[in-house]
Amino acid sequence: MVCQTCPPHTSQKSGQPINLGHAICIDTWVCGGGWLTCLDVCGGQVWQTNQQGQVQMSRIEQFRSLKKSMSVGQESGGCHS
Repeated sequence: MVCQTCPPHTSQKSGQPINLGHAICIDTWVCGGGWLTCLDVCGGQVWQTNQQGQVQMSRIEQFRSLKKSMSVGQESGGCHS
């Protein structure tokens, strides 16, 4: 599941996706000046770009969260509008 919307998720203002193992949030706050994130769900490759034209690539495994007991919305402090 990518960016679960029920319960609602929160934009990741850190610019880093959250990988809970069973759910992944790639809403990395592009509308607020963060990163636009794309995830290849089969291969695990992550591509990101921002409004300044910077590009970065990584693997979703690099973003594994240790807080598996929290929902995506709780981990970042609540729901966004």
